[in-house]
Amino acid sequence: MVRARPCAGAIKILAMDFAALEKAEREQMRAASLSPATRLPAASATALLAAAPAPAPPIAWPAFGLAPRHPVRLDMHRVGSLGSVYYVPNWLSAAEEADMLRQVYAVPDGHPRWEQLRARRLQMWGGDPSAVEREPLPPWLDAMVRALAESGLTAKHPTPPDHCLINEYEPGQGILPHRDGPLYQPYVVTLSLGSDALLTFSPHLQPSEIGVLDASDTLQLVLQRRSAVVFCEDAYETHLHTIAAAHHEIVGDRVPEDHAGKVGVQVGDTITRSTRVSLTIRSVRPAQARAGLGSSKPCAAGAESMEMAAAAAAAAAAAAAAAAAAESHSA
Repeated sequence: MVRARPCAGAIKILAMDFAALEKAEREQMRAASLSPATRLPAASATALLAAAPAPAPPIAWPAFGLAPRHPVRLDMHRVGSLGSVYYVPNWLSAAEEADMLRQVYAVPDGHPRWEQLRARRLQMWGGDPSAVEREPLPPWLDAMVRALAESGLTAKHPTPPDHCLINEYEPGQGILPHRDGPLYQPYVVTLSLGSDALLTFSPHLQPSEIGVLDASDTLQLVLQRRSAVVFCEDAYETHLHTIAAAHHEIVGDRVPEDHAGKVGVQVGDTITRSTRVSLTIRSVRPAQARAGLGSSKPCAAGAESMEMAAAAAAAAAAAAAAAAAAESHSA
């Protein structure tokens, strides 16, 4: 479990969310493109353009279908003391899970849709959440969103989901405590494929609350493969959530008894991780609602921020080189 520990009388929290990361990337790209040190000689620029990869080929999506969904009463699946977390086991069948994994891996290795981070890789569908224009979801994800609506899992969602982040976690990989930020509606549905894992919620403390309020883990859930978890309201706005970077996880005492009984575990059991794919399905706030929104300061622990910063630096370096090459080529 993730617990805040006082260090020299204080805990330093570095906050970053997707909007802050994108802003940092843009600023780094702008600064790099203006720096004389990043400009390439004309000969190097020509060689770079000649070696530039061809546009990514279209993705050949396999056939995909889902069985009709029966309505789910979310209130019957509330778990834990937060009051805004809901867990639905076996929302997918084994065959549907296999079909979804085929869709995920229809995107070949090396395709631009795969973004490699330090501790995992991901695909983003629905476009840049900070952009005005939305990108249509691919057909299989569109079908998934319709199935979520049909079953009632998005019944409390302010607007239909239009964005999906697909994370691939190899054993030993995870994501440190964070909030999803203000660009999205405060309502999330996550589907788990391929492996079980523990999801932990803990309070997001303001600087003045550190050392005063309890920062212990509030809730821990066993996310079984093929399950759906929904969280919103307090769990979204005032709590961090995390998946540990682990090969094996021990079920702790923050797993509610009724949830443990439902998923067939008890405190002290070991969960052995294999490759896990998660689909985080959300709705981007309308552009007018996002106007003037700053970061709501979702928290990311230091290592996660370093991962984001490394990805931003790599993207900025590549963009700066391409911009300098194009400028030299056109001169």
